[in-house]
Amino acid sequence: MAKALLSNWNVRCDDSCVAHYAAAAEEWRCFHSQYCYSFVDHPLFSHEFQMDSANLNYDGVSYPFNQNTLPFAEQLQKTMLAVTANVSGLFLPSCVRHEVEDSDAFSSFYIDGVNNAAAIGQWFFEGVASRHVDSCAGVNCNKNC
Repeated sequence: MAKALLSNWNVRCDDSCVAHYAAAAEEWRCFHSQYCYSFVDHPLFSHEFQMDSANLNYDGVSYPFNQNTLPFAEQLQKTMLAVTANVSGLFLPSCVRHEVEDSDAFSSFYIDGVNNAAAIGQWFFEGVASRHVDSCAGVNCNKNC
């Protein structure tokens, strides 16, 4: 599915990321944050879900998880926590979801008393390194999931 996104939607990814994965014909990886963040060299604010449902679906994993798929989802969660370590602005709730812009998730999710809209405002308008990451353990442990 991700391979089709690059060609069908005319997606433009970071040139250094594409060059890195080109030899293995895996440029599609640059469409996914867990692969592209290491190529970002400028300030960035990102809203991600620790268990992004679209990323999981691309790999054939759907929610609710079973004993075979839960370890894969937990590994994605660990990966998301690791690859976002150097992202200057971040809102990373521990939920199984994907979309946020066209839903109530933009302002209804809270981490440590701060919602996504306020976190973006802190980062963009106030110049604060606004990083809000759920530290709760488990699937959908943010009470707003």
